[in-house]
Amino acid sequence: MKRHVLSLDLGSSSGRAILGSFDGERLEAKEVGRFYHQPRELREGLCWDMTALRAGVESAIGEAEKIAGSIDAIGIDTWGVDYVVLDGRGEPVLPARTYRNARVERFYREFEAAVPPEVAWAATGIPNQTINTSAQLFADLRGEDAACFDAAAHVLLLPDYFAYLLTGELGWSAAIASTTGLAAPGARGWSEEMLGRVGAKAAWFGDISPERSVVGTCRRTGAKVIRSGTHDTAAAVHSLGSVADGDLYISCGSWTLTGTLVDEPVLDADAHLAGLTNEVRVDGGIRLLSNGTGLWIMQQAMEQWRQASPELDVEQVTAEAAAAPSAGWVFDLNEPSYAAPGQMADRVAQAAARDGVTLRGRGQVARTILESIAVAQARAMRAVSPYASSSARVLMVGGGVHNSLLCQLIADACRREVETHSAEGSALGSLIAQLQTLGDLAAGDAPTIETNLEHVRTYHPVQSARTDYLEE
Repeated sequence: MKRHVLSLDLGSSSGRAILGSFDGERLEAKEVGRFYHQPRELREGLCWDMTALRAGVESAIGEAEKIAGSIDAIGIDTWGVDYVVLDGRGEPVLPARTYRNARVERFYREFEAAVPPEVAWAATGIPNQTINTSAQLFADLRGEDAACFDAAAHVLLLPDYFAYLLTGELGWSAAIASTTGLAAPGARGWSEEMLGRVGAKAAWFGDISPERSVVGTCRRTGAKVIRSGTHDTAAAVHSLGSVADGDLYISCGSWTLTGTLVDEPVLDADAHLAGLTNEVRVDGGIRLLSNGTGLWIMQQAMEQWRQASPELDVEQVTAEAAAAPSAGWVFDLNEPSYAAPGQMADRVAQAAARDGVTLRGRGQVARTILESIAVAQARAMRAVSPYASSSARVLMVGGGVHNSLLCQLIADACRREVETHSAEGSALGSLIAQLQTLGDLAAGDAPTIETNLEHVRTYHPVQSARTDYLEE
């Protein structure tokens, strides 16, 4: 008898539902739903379209039931840091604002005065960033809608909110909590000091539960809703059955997270200076990583180009990039000016022009974006490598593995072998974690099970590749 488990992998622009059927040896996975959503500009600023997300989740569960007959478990993962504020009846008191919402910038200087970077690092193992839940909540509590918090009873991170919608059970999960800048190192509890400095009430947050635990029962299907890597990167890294402590990995999507696995949080000054962050793994250990912008800029450039050529696809643009010569110029993807959406290709070309470089055509702009991602990975690896005992190769997972030019550029820039794995790493990791929680796979293992979601390819660094622009 097959076990049927469902991964709801909610990304910042699309959601995917992957149904896994496990016969004890092989995990056969099938996409049963894919839907797209866009943030909306409301009075409260840029907010997530929670109606579209909720409808996508409900539709995907219905489709999975039609195919499988019954579902044994459901796991939900999302991007980090964003949250929903609920009143005592479980209703939102505000729209769910995005981490790109401009209100944080207005209060960020005040935030860092109240929460100095060294205090945040010692209290949480997370460096201060504008996207952090801590910075967002600080701004919300001081902005024009601060009075809404008079009715606040709970603050739920997004995967915990969707689990609440399915089960009616409130919960706070370790992997997603570790992204907030409000939890103690390793998310073993909430940091009283950080909550106090931000001005958040401890009562809004409940006990943090480990991954691979059951939230409750889905009221619609009777399936167990499982914490199976509530942060998408935690789930993605869990899919890498061959990754071990000390190995290097890249999870590449709209964001790139480049890191290594360690047993305990790393809180030394060098890690803080390097901008590293301690986030919780599915197995309870730590992902020590560098968090940066990834394919977001390419995604935004594609949106601009499609305004003129609606049929344009990523494959065509990547082919043009491969054929274009390197401009020998790269840019900092984490520069705040690239955080907002809109006319991204023009903004990259204009930045190059300010440095005296002319990017000729769409292909060279695209190549420059991909080279900039590759250079960012090389720099991130230099920051992480002192904590990685084995750094000869890099395991890569996520949507970026589809782009063979990007993978080769990363291998060249990092001067390391890059082994790519599942493009649907978050979904695969979630399915594995659900099966471990149900007892179908050993909880203490990170097994490499046979599955149609896994496709391994190796990229070797090309010695003749141009990498002079790597020098800082």
